[in-house]
Amino acid sequence: MDPERILAIENAHDSGQFNKKVPILKGKGAMLFGQDGRAYIDCVGGHGVSVIGYAHPRITKAVCDYLRADRPIACGHFYDESRAELIQRLVDAMPAGSGLSRVFFCNSGTESVEAALKFAMKYKKHVKDKEIIGFKRAFHGRTLGALAITFEPRYRQDFVLIPGVKHASYNDLDSVKALLNDNTVCVILELIQGEQGVYPADPQFVRALRELCTQKDVPLVFDEIQTGFGRTGRLFCLEHYGVAPDILCLAKGIAAGIPMGATIATSKIMGAVDTGSHGTTFGGNPFACAVAVENLNIFRDEGLLDNATKVSAYLFPALEQLRQKYPAIKEIRGKGLMVGIQFKGKVAEVVKRMQERGVLVLVAGMTVVRLLPPLVITLEQAKQVVEALDAVLGEMQE
Repeated sequence: MDPERILAIENAHDSGQFNKKVPILKGKGAMLFGQDGRAYIDCVGGHGVSVIGYAHPRITKAVCDYLRADRPIACGHFYDESRAELIQRLVDAMPAGSGLSRVFFCNSGTESVEAALKFAMKYKKHVKDKEIIGFKRAFHGRTLGALAITFEPRYRQDFVLIPGVKHASYNDLDSVKALLNDNTVCVILELIQGEQGVYPADPQFVRALRELCTQKDVPLVFDEIQTGFGRTGRLFCLEHYGVAPDILCLAKGIAAGIPMGATIATSKIMGAVDTGSHGTTFGGNPFACAVAVENLNIFRDEGLLDNATKVSAYLFPALEQLRQKYPAIKEIRGKGLMVGIQFKGKVAEVVKRMQERGVLVLVAGMTVVRLLPPLVITLEQAKQVVEALDAVLGEMQE
């Protein structure tokens, strides 16, 4: 189908909920190729999903082998080998002594958060007027429960949300203490706030929050939907902090682009959740689990975390040099290959000009350019990204 036809159909009949930029034909590694024949270095990564890049031969083989073996794609919740293996691999990847040993599979990040909220409410079922503490600038998803703890008003307005949600100031323990009471059923935190600007949590704050929640017997939930699966240079961002939650929300990079999410909780939490309290039709289907297992095998075998650390070690100093060169850049934030470039003004023109130079980037709010490249991005490709940004800012400064 020619590019004009693609645009015509989607513009006429799509829901209109997404701002689409480029008709994409195919991808390979950290590159995307447009229907117009142009090549793009991808720093969008499917909003953080494509951690192992595109068209990975091992994923292609895993998908083909699975389907050729006449194995079921979805067959209800019978015992299954690939699901059992994925559960074991995820539990084994949790921090020693964390107690994170019970896994619920779903299909997306927002579903993972919904499950976490319900599990926390079950654990605190004796509380009548339930309250949840989230954080200002947080983004947790767009279904009604996850949306209620998402802070940005433009996402929340016009919808009737669950009551009892309060938003504390990020990295401010006193703000949490002022809101926490006997009605609090959980505290939910992104270790790096992605959607609103790439703001990392302070390690001292995270440790103190863990101590507070333990003291008050309030479940602490980490939303690692965007930071999980190597994004920050560790398999999970919590490894940088040395702190484990009671409930962990995962998605995005878990299954090489196949829709999947997971909520991992302690036995203490899940022991309060009676069978049938929550469920899913497609979550944990054997096909997605088999792909997710191979995805973890690729992490184990191909040094993705090492590559992310190596590229990050180049990227942050190089971007800091651009900050010193161009007054338009205010700050560089992030960790690993989750990068926020804070500008002093709006960044729409920067995003447009980067695309014209063959680099696809995201926004995070109105004034932040966000980079979420696949973890397979090469050092040379990262240098091309920096060079493109340098050229764009030079043009705009003139």
